[in-house]
Amino acid sequence: MVSSWARQPPRGPAPPFGVVDPRIVDVRRLSCATGEGVDVEVQALAINLKKLAAEVIELMPELPAAATELIESITDPGHLADLIAAHPIHHWVEGLAKVNVPCGPINTVDQVFAEPQVQAREMVLGMSHPLAHPDPVRLIASPIRMSGTPVSYRNPPPLLGQHTDEVLGDLLGLGEDELAGLRRRQHHPYR
Repeated sequence: MVSSWARQPPRGPAPPFGVVDPRIVDVRRLSCATGEGVDVEVQALAINLKKLAAEVIELMPELPAAATELIESITDPGHLADLIAAHPIHHWVEGLAKVNVPCGPINTVDQVFAEPQVQAREMVLGMSHPLAHPDPVRLIASPIRMSGTPVSYRNPPPLLGQHTDEVLGDLLGLGEDELAGLRRRQHHPYR
């Protein structure tokens, strides 16, 4: 069941970053120095930065007040984007993992298919498709693996409207004349 807030249409433009919602973990999509993106769980990062700032301030009480304010300001989520942008993706993924801050790179489709875990689980499926002829189209295989009932891939993904007549005829009992009428009125996804 989908919760009611998930069914509501979004108000205004979508934010240019991950998920910022008080009912969900605050995950921000930030850009690194190399132009790649990283999804970072901001609250965990801020908590770790605050701990680090407190340690620095405790170890160096002679720091001027301006330096203390600067260290503390880094924990503001507004400043995190500048901080992340200062280093390449591998710096953040490896470094944040060491301090238990959930984060991960934002991969392109090619990078996803090249991931060792994707390869090891044989998650890439090649299947012929009318729009990709003669080369097979790369699809995502089912993640469910059962030894007694392996998944069988018989058909490629359908073309837009490929089964519409069949569904409307079988489920709604529409005849050829009614289907032709729908096509003429353009309420049908294809002509």
